[in-house]
Amino acid sequence: MTGAVHRLLSILVLAAGGDAVDTLPVRQLAEERYEIVTSPEKLPVKVREALARELGQKELHMAAAGARFNSTDIVVDRSLPGRRLVAAAVGEKYAVVLFEQGGIARTRHVVVFERTPAGAERLWSGTPNRSFKDPQEFERAIHSRALWGKTKSFLLTVPSAPFNDPSARPCAPGVKGLHCNPSARLRFAPPLDAQKLERDCQAAKAESCRDLADAYAYGRGVSPDPGMAVVLMEKACALERLAAPGVPDGWRACTSRAIWYETGTAGPKDAARGLALLEEACASDDTHACALAGNRLIRGTPDGLAADPARAASLLSLACEKGVSPSCFFLASLHEVGRGVPKDLERARQLMAQACRGMEQRACDEKHTIGTNDAFALARRCQAGSAADCDAQHRR
Repeated sequence: MTGAVHRLLSILVLAAGGDAVDTLPVRQLAEERYEIVTSPEKLPVKVREALARELGQKELHMAAAGARFNSTDIVVDRSLPGRRLVAAAVGEKYAVVLFEQGGIARTRHVVVFERTPAGAERLWSGTPNRSFKDPQEFERAIHSRALWGKTKSFLLTVPSAPFNDPSARPCAPGVKGLHCNPSARLRFAPPLDAQKLERDCQAAKAESCRDLADAYAYGRGVSPDPGMAVVLMEKACALERLAAPGVPDGWRACTSRAIWYETGTAGPKDAARGLALLEEACASDDTHACALAGNRLIRGTPDGLAADPARAASLLSLACEKGVSPSCFFLASLHEVGRGVPKDLERARQLMAQACRGMEQRACDEKHTIGTNDAFALARRCQAGSAADCDAQHRR
C-alpha cells in the first residue's frame, strides 16, 4: 500500500465504510471562503456541537492544535483528550474539520459539515489522502480539490470506549479480539456490489477479492460467512504474492490476513502465523508490514507472542529507512532505553527529529523530552518496554 503510514496503520483500529466522496459538493467547497481555526473553542457553536455528536460526546473534548493529548494507547493523563484538532476551515456555508486521533495507531480524519440556520449537518467523513505541513496547505487542498483525490470514506463510533482505547475497532460477528470491541459500530456503510466484486475476483483482481473478503468477514452488504472470508482473503494474498516482486507495498491482503490471525477475525487466533506473514511481506518490500511486525515485537502481545526487541529494531529500521515516520519514532524509543539496540540518546534524538520531519506530530511534540522524566517521556519509554519507566509512570 502506498501513501502516508498513518492510513496504513489505521487498519489496526478502524474499518472502512462511509459516504462516497463523489456525493460531496466539491465545486462549492472549492469556491467557499474560509477562516482557519486551530482551537475547538473557536469553532462555531453549531459545528462544535455537531462534531461532538459525531464522536459520541455530550460536549466536544478535543485538544487545540499543538496542545498535548493522549496520542497512544498508553493513557498518560486521563484529563487529556484522545483527539486533537489539526485545523478547521470554516466558511459561511461549509466547515471542513481535520483532527487526529490517538490509540494503538494514530490516525487523521476529515469531517465536512454544511452549515444551515438549524445547525450543522454532516455531509461526509473520512481519512485525508495526505499529510499537511500547515493549516494553509490544508485550506489550499480544499480550494484545489486535491483533498478529495483517493480519499478513504468512513467514520467509526465506539460509544462504550474512548478512541484511544486499544479495543476501539469493531469486531467481526461473534469475535472478541484484542483490538476489537463488540459494541463498536460502523456508520454510513456504502452500497456494496458483491456480484461485481465476485466477477473481478474470479478475474484474478486481488483488490476485489480482498474487498469481498472484508464484506463477508464483517457482514457488510452480504450475510456474514467467516469461512468464505478466509478463502477470499487467502486468494487475494496468493495473487499479491505473484505480483509483489514488482509492486512495492503490494501486500495489503496478506497484511489484512495477518491482522485477522491476531484478532481472531473469521477464524481462530494465531499470533505466530500472523507475524510470519507480516515478516514475509516485509521481506518482499512491504514497508507497512515491516512497521506492523516491528511494533508487535517491541513488547510482544498478551496472547503469547514473545517480545524480541532486537528483531523489532531491525524491522523498524527497515520501515524508517523507507520513510515510515512512526517507525522512526518507535526506533528512537528503543535507542532511548537501550532495548534491542545500544542505548544512544543522540541517535534517539536524530531519529525523533527524522520522524518529526516526516510529519509524525507526536515526534515533534516529544523530541525535546528524550532522556527526561517528562510524563510523555515515561509513557514513551514504558511503551518501548522499560519496566522501570512503567513503574515510574504508575507512581505518578
